[in-house]
Amino acid sequence: EGQGNIGFAAGCNLAVRHCESDYVLLLNPDCVLPKDAAQKFRAELRRRDVPGLLGAVMVDEDGTVQRATRRNLPTPANLLGEALHLYGLIPGWPRIEIEGDLPVATIVVPAISGAAMFLTLENYWALGGLDSGFFLHVEDLDFCARFQAADGEVCLVPGIRARHTRSSSESKRLTIEWHKSLGFRRYFRKRGLPIWQRPLMDLAIFARLALVAIASLVRARGSGC
Repeated sequence: EGQGNIGFAAGCNLAVRHCESDYVLLLNPDCVLPKDAAQKFRAELRRRDVPGLLGAVMVDEDGTVQRATRRNLPTPANLLGEALHLYGLIPGWPRIEIEGDLPVATIVVPAISGAAMFLTLENYWALGGLDSGFFLHVEDLDFCARFQAADGEVCLVPGIRARHTRSSSESKRLTIEWHKSLGFRRYFRKRGLPIWQRPLMDLAIFARLALVAIASLVRARGSGC
């Protein structure tokens, strides 16, 4: 309290500084875990030979698995494909979402959902925590990328399912998408994207933002606003 809205990443870091446990569970306020989730996370982490960043299967109220459960790390190509739905037009176009049946056992994946992430306190601060330069969104993808670069494993634990409401913020969708766009720009800049790829990055990011803006305008007109 007293510092205003400092953003999700900075807020998590502020909270973790008060953590007295050996483990950290980052959990969105609109996300509900089963009662035994913490014990399962801890047991899975202890049995692993290398540092682990663990995530749960994100599901809707009806049990449908959400797209963000397991993802590839962003590239200009897969981001552009998501923005323009090129994967539906061009077979084999790379995607951020990983499709297919969920595995039965814990599996290493490129990225998990930041709505529920479990790791040791030591490993959290070994990376400096979440990058507070991200205000909202993409900080989880950045953390997954940095965790792997430090020789850790990002893992999905299929035995833990979390009910995630999603879109519970009172902010306008366009405001949220704007922060997400800024987050993707920061993500790519941190990774030294080659100069020739930067126009593609900007096209992918702002094409997605433009589509969201158009959709919001159409919905507003349809509702008579």
